[in-house]
Amino acid sequence: MNRQRECSHAEQAIGLALHALEPADEDLLTEHVGHCPICQEHVRQTQDVVCALAATAEQLDPPARLRAALMSAVAATRQLPVDQREMPWSADVPKIPEVAVPASPDRRSVAQPAGHREPSSRPVSSGWSAWLLARRRLIALVATVVVGAVGVGGVVIEMVAPASQQQSALAAPSPEVNRILADVDRAGARHAVLHAPDGQVVAAVAQFPNARQVMPIQLPTNPADHTVYVLWGLGDGPPSAIGAFDVSAPSETMLPVGPVAKAAQYVSYAISIENGRSVPASPGLIVASGRVES
Repeated sequence: MNRQRECSHAEQAIGLALHALEPADEDLLTEHVGHCPICQEHVRQTQDVVCALAATAEQLDPPARLRAALMSAVAATRQLPVDQREMPWSADVPKIPEVAVPASPDRRSVAQPAGHREPSSRPVSSGWSAWLLARRRLIALVATVVVGAVGVGGVVIEMVAPASQQQSALAAPSPEVNRILADVDRAGARHAVLHAPDGQVVAAVAQFPNARQVMPIQLPTNPADHTVYVLWGLGDGPPSAIGAFDVSAPSETMLPVGPVAKAAQYVSYAISIENGRSVPASPGLIVASGRVES
């Protein structure tokens, strides 16, 4: 690398792009990046790589209750004003007197732009120093990945399309499953394809006027002595338990679930895995969910 394009704060600039710095350090680095085109380029490249990697993941909105809980926790967390951010760690840590270090006789003075401040090198306790060292190593590792990704001519960007195609393939039922579901629809039912949190198709539900059937396409076998799968109907109100079932092996066979009687028609379905052999009042761990095809 050309030394004229080096900056001693390149790793911290990448940490800034990843929001991995302490508030005080972030304030200083933000000011530094405003005057340093080299660090500006590192921030831009890091953001490009992160955006490219993020494009390979399915975009899902978090549940409303999770968002509400998160925002409530954020609102309840005490935020330090800027003038109290001299130390990123707890204010209870005693300040250690700084030791004056004589300037090296061969140290050259380098002119800096007006208003420029270097990120501080405050003394820290040994415990916090170890924590900072671990964080710097992590940022350095990410920096290596980012620089390597950019240095190979944007190969990460080029990998996004194949990765997205592979994910799309996992998120679609196989031709055989589609054929079975088409037969189910012709028999007077409606169906829902259920996906795992990673987007893979793992089950399907056939919704008949008086019954429900589940196809455990890729549902793992559950230990039937102490766990059970539960099918849930989702609509405007709380989840409604339809029935429990076990999976001895993934298959494309339809399993009847719940009583044979006139049943409510739901817009979505979910499957949970529960500890014990009884159906709870609300879902435990949701392993699959999906909407009924219109």
